[in-house]
Amino acid sequence: MPQDQTHGVLPPSFPPPTYWPAIIVIQASAAVQPVPSRALYDGLANTLVSDYDDQVLMIRVVRGRGKPTFNGDENPAQLLLKVPRDDIKATKAISKAVSEYGPKYSSSFLDASELGYPFVDHMVQHLGQTELPEGLFRRLIQLTPLRHGAPEREPEVSGDWRVLLTQLLGPMPAVGPLSKRAVLRKMMKRLKRRMTYSGREPRGDEYPNHDREPEVVRIRVSWPTSGDVSNASISGDLSRWGRAVTNRRVGLALGGSGAWGYAHGALIDRMTLQTADLPEGDSRKVHFEKLIPHLGERKLEDVKVPVDLIAGASSGTLVGAYYATNGNEGIKLMIQNGCRYQYAMIGAMITSTFLEAAVAVDTGFVGLDELECMLFPVTTNLAANEAEFITQSDVPWGVRASCTAPGVFASTIAQDAVYVDGAVSDNVPALLVDWLGADLVIATNPLPPPREIHLKAPKNAFLRFLREFNPLIRAWEIAASSALMFHKVGDYEATQYIIFDPPSAAFPLTSTFMFCNAAEIYENVMKEESFQKTVALTKLAWTELSKPRVVTS
Repeated sequence: MPQDQTHGVLPPSFPPPTYWPAIIVIQASAAVQPVPSRALYDGLANTLVSDYDDQVLMIRVVRGRGKPTFNGDENPAQLLLKVPRDDIKATKAISKAVSEYGPKYSSSFLDASELGYPFVDHMVQHLGQTELPEGLFRRLIQLTPLRHGAPEREPEVSGDWRVLLTQLLGPMPAVGPLSKRAVLRKMMKRLKRRMTYSGREPRGDEYPNHDREPEVVRIRVSWPTSGDVSNASISGDLSRWGRAVTNRRVGLALGGSGAWGYAHGALIDRMTLQTADLPEGDSRKVHFEKLIPHLGERKLEDVKVPVDLIAGASSGTLVGAYYATNGNEGIKLMIQNGCRYQYAMIGAMITSTFLEAAVAVDTGFVGLDELECMLFPVTTNLAANEAEFITQSDVPWGVRASCTAPGVFASTIAQDAVYVDGAVSDNVPALLVDWLGADLVIATNPLPPPREIHLKAPKNAFLRFLREFNPLIRAWEIAASSALMFHKVGDYEATQYIIFDPPSAAFPLTSTFMFCNAAEIYENVMKEESFQKTVALTKLAWTELSKPRVVTS
C-alpha cells in the first residue's frame, strides 16, 4: 500500500523513526572473546538480504597497500579495504571509505576483525568522534555474555553511536511440562530459602521515562569452541538479531483482564500464523481485504508477524509467559489447562505461591533473562507506590508478582517490595514496550467495557427515593464503574498504537475469574470484527516495516 493510503489507517505512532543508512560495527567484550566475527558479520548481512532484500554493503578491512577493491554486482556488495599498519593512518582510511560508500547502502557492515580486538576498539572510538556525512547513522553491536540484572554498556564508547547490547544465550533450558511432584519439591526449597530476607527474590526495575539505552537483544547462536574460532561457522537463527539491528522489532503490550486475557492468545496465534497454516473451516481464517480497502496485490493472509518482546500486566503476563517459553504450542497448552488456574486462584487467597506453582508445571523454572523473546512482567510495588517490571527472577515468579489481585490474592513479597497486580498501576503497558525497544507496538485491552446503562426515570418521588437507597443498585453501579475504569485506564496510553478493544459486554467483571471458559473465550474473540481488524492492521504495519530499504540517489 502506498504511504498516502496508509495515512489514517495506521496509528499516529507509525511509521517509527528511521535510522538508516547506517554503518554497523560488531564489538566483542573481553568476556566473550574469541568470537567468529567474520561468520557473524556474514550471517547478519545475509539475513537482512534474505528477510527484507535490503541494500547491504560488506566492508572488509585488511592490512596492505593498494586501492579498495569493490564488487557491487551482488547483494551484499563487497568492498575490500587495505589499510596501513599505522593505526592512526588506518582509521583515517576507514573513515574516508565509510564516508564515500556508507551513504549509498541502507546497512554497511564494517568488519575489521582481522586487525584484532584492540584495533576494533580503537576504530570505534575514532569513528564515534569523526564527522560523517549528514544522515549516516552509527550502529554499534556490543556482544556480551548473559548477565543477571540490569544490562550495562561494556565497554564504554564515546561519540554518537547507537548501541545495541547483544546478549549471547546458551542452549534453551528445559521447559515444562513438569510433574507436580517435581514442582512441589522445587517450591518447598524456595519457600525455605525465602524465609530469610537475603533469600527473597530481588526487586524489579523502575520504569524508564524515555527509550532505554543501550537497547538490548538476546540471541541463541553457537559455534565450535575448539580450533581457530575466528574462522568457525555459526548455527542459529539470526532473524531476531537482524530486526533489532535495523529497528524492526515488534512488541506486545498485553493488558490485565483475568480470563478475558485468553484473547491475547488468540491475537498472538492469528498474527504469527499464516492462513495456509490453518486447517479448512478454522475460525481464524479471515479475508483482510474486506476489512481494509486499497490493499492492491498485497495478501495479508500470507503475512507472519514476529514477536520480539512482551510486557504484560496480570493475565497478560500469564499469556506472554506461555508464548515466550513455548511459542504457539504454549498458547494451545495454556488453553487446555485453563481450569488449573480456576483452582490455583482458590489457593492464592491463602498464598500466591499456588499461582507460581501452577505456571511452573507448564513453563518450568526458566529465567526471564534466558528468553530470546523477552518477557517483562509488570507489577505494582505498594512499598514505593509505583509500577515496576521484573527482570531478575524466573518466569513463574514473574507471573506471580504480576497477577496477585489486591484484596483477593495474597500479595507477593520481594526483598524490600510488596507486589500486587500490575493492572493497578499500568494495565496496558504500551509505553513501556515502546521504551524497551519495540518499533511496532501492538496493545490489547481485552476486558470489555460494560454495556451502556439505559435508565428509565422513576414515575414519582417515592420510586426515586427507593432507587437512591437500593443497595443492589449501588453494587451493580460499583461493578460497572470498576470495569469501565480499568478499561478506560488501559486505553489511555495505548491509543497511539495499534490496539484491540473488544465490544461491550454485560457484567464483564463477573467473567474475569472464569478460566475454565478458556476455549470458549479464545474462539469467540476470533469472530469479533474489531479483533479481525486489529490483526489486519498489525499485518499491514509489519509489511510496511519490513519493506526493502534501498538508498535512492
